[in-house]
Amino acid sequence: MSNGASPPEPTDSEAYLVTVLHQHGIGSLRAPLPLLRSVLALGVVVLLAGGLAQQRVTIEFVGERRDAVTLQRQPEAILRDLGIAWQPGDRIEQGETLVLRSGRPVVVESDGMVHRLRAVVDRPTEAARAAGITLDLHDRVVHPEPPRPLALARTSEVRHLAEVPPPSRRAPSGEGERYRVLRAVPLVVHDGGLTQVVWTTSTTVGEALVAGGFDLVAADRLIPPPATPVQAGLHVYLERARAVTIAVDGRLVPTRSRAPSVAALLQQEGILLAAHDRVEPALDAPLDGGVVRVVRVQQTLLTFAEPILPPVVYRDTDALPLGQTAVLEPGAPGVRKWTTRVVSENGREVGREVVASWTEQPATPRVIGRGTRLVYATVLGEQGEPLAYWAKLRVYATAYTAASAGKPKGSPGYGITATGQRAGRGIIAVDPRYLPYGTRLYVPSYGIGVAADTGGGLQGAHIDLCFDDDEPISWGARFVEVYLLDPPPPLERIRHLFGDE
Repeated sequence: MSNGASPPEPTDSEAYLVTVLHQHGIGSLRAPLPLLRSVLALGVVVLLAGGLAQQRVTIEFVGERRDAVTLQRQPEAILRDLGIAWQPGDRIEQGETLVLRSGRPVVVESDGMVHRLRAVVDRPTEAARAAGITLDLHDRVVHPEPPRPLALARTSEVRHLAEVPPPSRRAPSGEGERYRVLRAVPLVVHDGGLTQVVWTTSTTVGEALVAGGFDLVAADRLIPPPATPVQAGLHVYLERARAVTIAVDGRLVPTRSRAPSVAALLQQEGILLAAHDRVEPALDAPLDGGVVRVVRVQQTLLTFAEPILPPVVYRDTDALPLGQTAVLEPGAPGVRKWTTRVVSENGREVGREVVASWTEQPATPRVIGRGTRLVYATVLGEQGEPLAYWAKLRVYATAYTAASAGKPKGSPGYGITATGQRAGRGIIAVDPRYLPYGTRLYVPSYGIGVAADTGGGLQGAHIDLCFDDDEPISWGARFVEVYLLDPPPPLERIRHLFGDE
């Protein structure tokens, strides 16, 4: 029942308490002020507001930062308390700063369906999750792009299978940024003796193996071919090319090949062979990998020449004294030529062979005239008589008797010379190859003798003067000039005495 008086105005503290209780849904605030004041007095506010202390927060949204004070603890309540609205698809991120990120239109294609939604997408998989799409382990979410063709790229002489670099990401269309869920399917890959299951989201077999980490080169063979569309459970057979190194022209060329023979490998690599080149292993050998050596063989024909010395021909002539010579015709050298094949392997000479020789120009003989005319001179004999001689020689002269010849007296051959004559003064032992038997000689201080004996110790210009057994020998071995008397032996037997042979 009213007494007609105006109710008293609440204080600031009382007004704040009313606001707090209202925010927390604690009944109506129509209680009389005296009661409120009693509650304040009793410290009820302390009990109610123990967990309701104000806090300062920083909020970032629409590119702006803003500081505020609130009693709220949950991010959504804080935004409502501050009058900030958000829509489905926006994202609230709580940290030291409360961030409100606005979602964008997104289109997700999956399993033949198109999902249009609004979401904050940092990674493609977030678009699928926002659309409620379940992803398996190997599935991928991508931006739709045109198909990427396979191309061959050369790296260090080995052709690798690679993808052409993808085009840049397309700008989102007006209906939103598009994503596509690629469902992985299994392929059964047989790589040599190894079989493995490869999960792939690629569209072709070649792309699937490249994406699966298979090191493919152009010489490898895929069954089915690389451009074959991927199907779940498809069996793919990979026939590997052999690793081969070709040693050619001072280089080592590593490559891969499925060529059946060495010849096919060289043809594949564009290596040409000259007529004499050699290959190790042989061209028809099967290709087993390893090293193939190409030996460049070069054959060069070289022609050489050398002079042919003129042959010497002797011609007897009575225009010259015996023992003298003269050049009758000088002659001329000839020319001999020959061709040699020089074989080189990889620039290094390994052999030579004469393949032809001939006389380009024959030599003209050099003709030497040898004198045959005897020229006589006179020497005085032991009694002062003149002796005509036709040659004079310097010889080494020794002396002997029949008794010193080595045969005992009474033996049948005692005192008999090699020519059957009786040994004694006037017999001279000679080397018959030097002085023919029958040659007459005058030896000063000895007299005239004839070459009619020989001995084992006589060689060349060595004579042995025979004395009678009862004759005292006063001859001492010495060099002496001897004179050859008439008649002279045949010319061919004494020519050597004058250096003509």
